[in-house]
Amino acid sequence: MSDHNKRSGGRPSAERRGRIPGMSIAPEPRQLYIAWARYQRRPEAMKDALNFDLHYIYLERYHGSRIRTILRYVLSSILTFRIVVQADPDIVWYQSPPGLIAHVLVLARLFTSRRFKIVADLHNAALSKRRWRLLPGATYLLNRSDAVVVHNDTLLETVKAQGILSPPVVVLNDLPPPVRTATAQSGGGRPLIVMPASLAKDEPLEIVAEVARLCPDFDFVVTSGRGLRPSDELASAGPSNLSFPPFLPIRDYDALLARATAILAITRFDGIQLSAATEAIAFGKPLVISDTEVLKRLFGRAAIVTENTPEAIAAACACAVSEPDRYASLARALRDDAGRRQRWDAQARRLMSHLQPGLQALSPASPRR
Repeated sequence: MSDHNKRSGGRPSAERRGRIPGMSIAPEPRQLYIAWARYQRRPEAMKDALNFDLHYIYLERYHGSRIRTILRYVLSSILTFRIVVQADPDIVWYQSPPGLIAHVLVLARLFTSRRFKIVADLHNAALSKRRWRLLPGATYLLNRSDAVVVHNDTLLETVKAQGILSPPVVVLNDLPPPVRTATAQSGGGRPLIVMPASLAKDEPLEIVAEVARLCPDFDFVVTSGRGLRPSDELASAGPSNLSFPPFLPIRDYDALLARATAILAITRFDGIQLSAATEAIAFGKPLVISDTEVLKRLFGRAAIVTENTPEAIAAACACAVSEPDRYASLARALRDDAGRRQRWDAQARRLMSHLQPGLQALSPASPRR
């Protein structure tokens, strides 16, 4: 497998696939999920239940200048086109942003033996960042998708306000990802607070730096998909107990989460369902969250809720460190809550019910090429 096109996990086995009670589609559709990213927790957590092949397209050498960015989009489009045409699928999911993937899929559909269905998995940036909202044809193509998926109820009205009215819009919350790394027990050494981040504008990193100054006995690690360079002001001027490592391979990243005393999941904006919170639940770790409506509704009963001020966040981190067993138990209880998984299964069934009509007509009797 080449570096620029990585397929995650392959086709789920018969024992693993289709784990959504009450849902049966025959013949079973062939599904792809395309993400122009190095790694994403959300589709990784969903791929076994929804039975799709997950493909990452990430061209590391083409980041930086405007010319490199244009080349990255062109080459990623070509790779996406090739993957889809060769697979000849029934359903293609794509992670947006970038919304440009929709343009590629519409073109690829002209070169496959079936008019495959398109599912747009909209992240917040697809709805909030101007360059993606105003991308030519973006709203037009979303309205001609077979389904649009958002991550929480708050985004339903946002989608409608942006003129996405035609396709069914379905909420599909994040699933806790499978944990393949043994979770280390708290205790011994300095407390470790981990903040999984993306270095987006909603993340108050300057406040985290102040929190680290207020908690000199704790170590703080902020991870991201690219890491902050040492020349960046925050990385160079921050306290010594705050670090910004470069991109961590998933094995190392999971090991870091397993060692963490607590997970910090904070944002300035409502409507954002942070993957960090879902990861804390999956790893059974004490969780500190911002007091936004979405985070409180989804994770409040298992988390320490805080205002986004240095003093409040520092106090919340100290609370997590002082009672790690209590808050870890709350996280595990939410992770293992059968009702939570049943609600997700119901969301998935609703989505697939919109996609099921016409699937048999898409699948020819002859073997696929």
